Amino acid sequence: MMSPEEESSRRKDITEVNSMEELPTITRSNESPDSNGNPNIVKRVACFGDGLTEGTMSFDWVERIEQRLLYQHYEFINCGVNGYTAFHLLEKLKREKGNFKVDHIMLQIGTNDILAAYSADFLREAKADLPKLYQTRRFDKESFISTLAEIIQILKEKTGGAKIAFLSIPPIGEDVKSTVNEKVREYNEAAQVLVEEKFYENYLPLGEKLTELLEKHYGSKLNPSDIVSDSPEVPRPKPPPFEAVFWKVALDTYPGVIQRFILRRSWNKISAGRGLYITNDQIHLNERAGIIVVNLVEQYLIKPKNEPNQE
Repeated sequence: MMSPEEESSRRKDITEVNSMEELPTITRSNESPDSNGNPNIVKRVACFGDGLTEGTMSFDWVERIEQRLLYQHYEFINCGVNGYTAFHLLEKLKREKGNFKVDHIMLQIGTNDILAAYSADFLREAKADLPKLYQTRRFDKESFISTLAEIIQILKEKTGGAKIAFLSIPPIGEDVKSTVNEKVREYNEAAQVLVEEKFYENYLPLGEKLTELLEKHYGSKLNPSDIVSDSPEVPRPKPPPFEAVFWKVALDTYPGVIQRFILRRSWNKISAGRGLYITNDQIHLNERAGIIVVNLVEQYLIKPKNEPNQE
């Protein structure tokens, strides 16, 4: 496990990460041949997204998948940025010059877009660092889908046709029946149609799998051996309500970061201490959820498309 100093030095500002210098040739030199004397070909995977991809306030799935595929000749570039909406990412891509030399792009974006559409408090945060020109920008499903379409088109053009996979938006809060998670489902349904039917790219059902996990967890009964009670049927506690108030979420997020990187607690333990199952603050993912991301990405990259995930 890396120290906080090593973790900090490993990460780079998005202006560097997305620059052409950080996305060079994908072919290793002939000085490092494989067992047959051929040059090793490294497949480069650029991971664009928000804080769920950056991994400083959430489980770092990019680092984990790189470790898992260490001997499969994959190289991963983390281009996630805390707080990014689809519009932030689009504007960043528009400012980039040249082309990205990568084979695959993992795209995980949308959580902050939904929060901005759902809560006036998060809307202010989303617009806080946007130029005045964009202060009247709408945040709703239609705007998200049109922005996502532009992002995919630009990435296709800048990579010369790299394969693109969109990781669907995870639940926000852990009550899958909440109003905000109705929005999540609506956004994901529209995104799936866009990704698969317009661009013929790949839609990875992260949000759907995490929803199933929450339904199973909160919908089942506790095992009597797990409780101090004479009753054989004690329902699990209801998921904590999600309050879409930025400072309240921040009061969980930032102390959680301290627990993780200073006190060296796992995200799962931080979640458990707050009565949560897949998130550490109702937004950012813990190890339990992050491994689902890793499994989906691994299955997409190296397993047959229709093979079920066995993990």
